[in-house]
Amino acid sequence: LGHPLGEETDLCCLITENEARRVENWIAEADGEIMLRTERKGAVLGPAVVRGAAEASKLMREEAFGPVVAITPVRD
Repeated sequence: LGHPLGEETDLCCLITENEARRVENWIAEADGEIMLRTERKGAVLGPAVVRGAAEASKLMREEAFGPVVAITPVRD
């Protein structure tokens, strides 16, 4: 985590705290197994990995524009 223009920065804050809350809510509403998640601090939302999110969830149907990835298991 760091300044958006810092070369050593891999992850920085979202554009506003409301956007960070929105992505956080999408993660919660996805109704999947949260495999990785960190707490939000203001506009900073750490990376999240959600497995098996509901197909109808916003996380699966919209672009989150945040540090989250949804993994969908398949049989083969």
